[in-house]
Amino acid sequence: MSSFIENSIIAITLNLIASFLAVVFGLAFTRIVRNRLNERKYGGWHVIIKENDAIKVDRPISVRKAKEIIEEPADLSVFLKGIASPYDTLNCDIIEEGECLGLLIRDTVNRQFIVDLGKNPPGKQSRARPPL
Repeated sequence: MSSFIENSIIAITLNLIASFLAVVFGLAFTRIVRNRLNERKYGGWHVIIKENDAIKVDRPISVRKAKEIIEEPADLSVFLKGIASPYDTLNCDIIEEGECLGLLIRDTVNRQFIVDLGKNPPGKQSRARPPL
């Protein structure tokens, strides 16, 4: 009877170990496949800031950030404004008006977002603030 109990404990232990290893390897495999698919779908994007023909910045975009900005246009606007801000103040909505004006070009074939500051419309005149 005791050998039956010992054999049962060994069998249960081996089954638990096998189940645990199957879950760990399944999760690892899924993560590797998902990372490869994300790399293929979102990898290789660049943002280019240029003024007329002079390139000021050519910066790669990480896979995680590319996934965020491609899936959510509001994130794209904030991201591009943040990259362009050291070089100029954008005077229009970069997504809607910017694409019409040629300020923003989405090159999906070469995986590039090109911001041409030479096509940035002139800013509004700021009024002097009255003293407090």
